[in-house]
Amino acid sequence: MWILGSSNESARLAAALGLPYAFGGFYNRDGTESVAETYRTEWSANVDCTPYLAAWVGVIAAETDEEAEFLAGSFRIKSVARKLWHKKMKLPDPHTAAERRPTDKNELQQFYQATDGFIIGSSARVRAELSEFKARTGADELLIRTPVYDHASKLRSIRLLASDAG
Repeated sequence: MWILGSSNESARLAAALGLPYAFGGFYNRDGTESVAETYRTEWSANVDCTPYLAAWVGVIAAETDEEAEFLAGSFRIKSVARKLWHKKMKLPDPHTAAERRPTDKNELQQFYQATDGFIIGSSARVRAELSEFKARTGADELLIRTPVYDHASKLRSIRLLASDAG
């Protein structure tokens, strides 16, 4: 059994119960450090096992930083449509997302903030940032979320990371 959460409160609960904790870090990647510290420091000494932290991270890897940013546009425009335009939409293809990219300064800011918790870029860049993230948070495991439009791009993103891992 695991506790899945996105806050210090859920980390405290997992620690008190002596359960592994999966943190939804793709919502707030920078918050993972604080949550990881809470989980590990409040771990119950009465439990016979050690704490285990898995952190979810949004990742979009591609051959180049530019291609990864292009692919991220699909998730960004879907987020803007929901938050600012109050419209539900399926993840659009990246070309449609590029055509619908906001030009208004405030909407454009929201467009880019939609992926604040993500690691986006070339495979080398993503691997470096994932390694830094894992070291900084002490996560035992990373759960990768790749919200891109087409299955082929998602598989390519995962394969790029896997090939870099050896």
